[in-house]
Amino acid sequence: MRISALVVLVFSLSAFSVKKPTAVRLFPENSGQVVATLNPSDDYKVLSESGGWVMIKFKQSGKEIKGWIPSAPKSEIETKAAPQNEKPWSASSPATLDRDAERELHYRTSSDPAYSFVFPTALQLPKGTVVARGLYFLGWTFEYTPTDSTSVGLRLTVPIGIFAGSVQAKQTFSINDEFHVGVTGYFGGLTSLFTKNGNSSAWIYGTGLMTTVGNADRGITFGGYLFGGGSDDSYGHIVLADVNAHYRVTRRIKVMLDYMAPITTHRKNVAFDWSAIAYGMRIGGENLSGDVGFVIPIYDDAGNFLRYLPLGYPFIGLSVFF
Repeated sequence: MRISALVVLVFSLSAFSVKKPTAVRLFPENSGQVVATLNPSDDYKVLSESGGWVMIKFKQSGKEIKGWIPSAPKSEIETKAAPQNEKPWSASSPATLDRDAERELHYRTSSDPAYSFVFPTALQLPKGTVVARGLYFLGWTFEYTPTDSTSVGLRLTVPIGIFAGSVQAKQTFSINDEFHVGVTGYFGGLTSLFTKNGNSSAWIYGTGLMTTVGNADRGITFGGYLFGGGSDDSYGHIVLADVNAHYRVTRRIKVMLDYMAPITTHRKNVAFDWSAIAYGMRIGGENLSGDVGFVIPIYDDAGNFLRYLPLGYPFIGLSVFF
């Protein structure tokens, strides 16, 4: 029942918009008082819905306002709020709704719509979010989202045998609420802590284009990526295609599926007879989430591998949000 209610809420909130001035009731300090007006030019975000009203957040004259507007479809929104004696909530008190809305924002953030297991999507975390993502606790990405469409970060590995580091950035463009495109890239280097030939360092880079159809709760992303690197006397690169999908089934759990396959490399006459599928879930809290999944390699002798690991190779990730 909770899953069905959440799915209905996700799809229904996308139908609400404001086309003309709408009276807004402040929340929660002055609940029930019409103290602000949402203009058509004001940019706002939907936080939650309750009792036929939608709670929104927007800015006017540099001040952040959180309030309620009627949750009517586009053509039915009126320029005045409901009567003063009609509460824009049901069952819960305003303070409880406020806490629930804020908690929902935390859970939505910790579901991390910006990434699947390994590859990015064309979505971003909320503006101002800082996240540390760990892969097997050995590779870490520290990322900051300064705007709604830009994120920058730093990648580092735990120095066990090899130490690598790079800077990265991602820029996204939302065509509408359900269609997004993005470009990402990183550049850095790695060095071996144990070397015999003296040639222990190399530079690395990666870039990619992504298209996401959907939103933070459910969607599918198509991406193409170029990865390369080299040193003074050698160079190599590989082009990969990736398709990943995500679906947020509950407040805390999101299931994910990822398929990746190589397309070409700098070397000629190389047969690309392998690919991989990753599947699993992301379990989120208010400021923490964990990825638990498996990676299944697909190649001629994969049966020998799956004989010992029938579910695939375990995948473990951890993300902390600030």
